[in-house]
Amino acid sequence: FDIDSSKIAEAITPRTRAIMVVHLFGQPADMSHICKIAKKYKLKIIEDSCETMFAKHCDIPVGAWGDIACFSTYSAHLVTTGVGAISLTKNKKLAITIQSLCNHGRDNIYINIDDDNDISSKHFASIVNRRFKFIHIGYSYRITEMEAALGLAQLEEYKKIIIPRQQNAAYLTKELKKLEHIFLLPQVRPENEHVFMVYPLVIKNPAFKRDTFLLYLERKGIETRYLLPLINQPVYKFLHINQSQYPNALHVNKYGFYIGCHQYLTKADLDYIVQSFNEYCHNHSYL
Repeated sequence: FDIDSSKIAEAITPRTRAIMVVHLFGQPADMSHICKIAKKYKLKIIEDSCETMFAKHCDIPVGAWGDIACFSTYSAHLVTTGVGAISLTKNKKLAITIQSLCNHGRDNIYINIDDDNDISSKHFASIVNRRFKFIHIGYSYRITEMEAALGLAQLEEYKKIIIPRQQNAAYLTKELKKLEHIFLLPQVRPENEHVFMVYPLVIKNPAFKRDTFLLYLERKGIETRYLLPLINQPVYKFLHINQSQYPNALHVNKYGFYIGCHQYLTKADLDYIVQSFNEYCHNHSYL
């Protein structure tokens, strides 16, 4: 469900400045190919790795391929701080700009409260003069020390987050295999790792009523989500999107959904999920 790297070149115009890659559901996009395209057309790469932290493509982790990487630490993601995010870049100039934007667009000469300590009198005067000047239209995106402490502690034990998710996903795939005539189960593409932030599925049988099934799961206490391609979002109505131009997004918008495979799900929880799938399919004569 990631960007189709074979279709990027045909979409590039003289106005194109960057390729924004979203690594979805826990699996990286085809970054080795995308980087070649970016180099050929002299484009920047921005990686949205909010759902795919730690996963590798060709032994290189997401976030290490592009010019800027973005990670979410929202409570529903892999490493969580309640709310918040992390941005990474190897470019010092970009790092300074990002820091400024996080701090209301403030001049980076004074970002932290200790930036005017232990400096020469000449430099001190410059800081005093510039420390409340704003050079960008910025935002209030500063992380608190408490949130940072939560994130750092989880980073140290990230394998305890990732490995159980991978094991849970493998168990679901094994147990749901008998339903492959109904559901497209998630697969791991060559040269990829998958960290399974969620467990995505797509209905293969058009006669199978997705929304009726999801309502059944919700009533059983099994939370679900649609796959949510952007073309289904009301905020983008002003773009007058012709959904037929995006057949893959249209298909997953109609037939796709996901369930959880969180690291704290027990085997009993997973068996309950599988049992619920089987019961519905049996009761509706899909088996």
